[in-house]
Amino acid sequence: MFYLVVIALLLSFNCKSSSLDTVKSKDLFGKSIIPLSLIGLGIITNKSKFENKLQVDLRKRVGENYENRIDDYILIAPVVQMYTADFLGVKSKNHWFYQSKYLLFSNLISSGITNRLKRLTKKIRPNGSNHTFPSGHTTIAFTNVTVLYNEFIDTSHLLAYSGYAFAIGTGTFRMLNNKHWVSDVLVGQELGY
Repeated sequence: MFYLVVIALLLSFNCKSSSLDTVKSKDLFGKSIIPLSLIGLGIITNKSKFENKLQVDLRKRVGENYENRIDDYILIAPVVQMYTADFLGVKSKNHWFYQSKYLLFSNLISSGITNRLKRLTKKIRPNGSNHTFPSGHTTIAFTNVTVLYNEFIDTSHLLAYSGYAFAIGTGTFRMLNNKHWVSDVLVGQELGY
């Protein structure tokens, strides 16, 4: 229940309580369906038998000693894509200065919420260490890709959508590396989004 309250508060930051008309409220509701559904799915699967079995099956497939640190690097790939596109002259919504500002503030907010939730939930990682819920790497990756998407969706669909491969890869490798459960990744993804 606590998580649902936090999520409702996050969604309300963009709303003006007295001036939100019907069209804007329908638009907000429409844009919130998928993120809220995935957060709900993450909360439902949290500490479930399904989640435990999925993690055990993943580790059996890749091997108990499997570790690949690529997830520490690909989470910033959308940022590299954005600045490379700027350097190459691809038309974007905003100047690089404003892109940097949005990237900084978005990451500060999403990471702050994620880190606070980690301390509150005190969920143990699949490898036995602390602070797993939600996934910070996945939050950062999806925050970065959301900024990339918003900057280039009107001018380059391929560029705007390409960052999602890196963000999804980050979450996947967090689970393969035995650092996170699927619920951690799902909620981290939507906090970043």
